[in-house]
Amino acid sequence: QPALAEFDSRALRRFLDGLGVTTDAPDGLHVYPASNSALAVQKALWRRARELGAEVRLGVRVTGLWLQARL
Repeated sequence: QPALAEFDSRALRRFLDGLGVTTDAPDGLHVYPASNSALAVQKALWRRARELGAEVRLGVRVTGLWLQARL
């Protein structure tokens, strides 16, 4: 199940807004980037991951995650 599935539409809009992605929810439920480009969301997520120091690897199998508590 996708991680963002835990957000309702309002929480998702707040999250994306915090990343600098303007959104639209024409029916009040489904959330879309106002630019109609998923690339805007992808770029914002990559940028935030880098800011947080996440190590992103493509083409490898995940066997575990190491989470460090933020103090």
